Amino acid sequence: MYCSPSTSYDVGRYAGGEYMFQSDGSDGLAAWTARDRPIRSQDIVVWVNMGMHHLIRAEDLPVMPTIWHSFKLRPHNFFNRDPAIDLPKATGLGVEPRK
Repeated sequence: MYCSPSTSYDVGRYAGGEYMFQSDGSDGLAAWTARDRPIRSQDIVVWVNMGMHHLIRAEDLPVMPTIWHSFKLRPHNFFNRDPAIDLPKATGLGVEPRK
């Protein structure tokens, strides 16, 4: 995963550069992150690099119809304890607490 400062919509739009098949390596994600620009208090772009391993099925031939990828961003130790522990008791909901 890479992180770079957000720029205008036209600059830094494609991770491989504007013309990735004709790129000389000077305008892609590797070049942008090598500049080591500060990201604190900035709008950022997070670049996720995903690989896939596809097991061939008979239904994929001659054209593979689709393949799904996903990722989740979840905090790890964002709080130093569970913030739900200090919630006030629910009242007036018509439900009696267990005894």
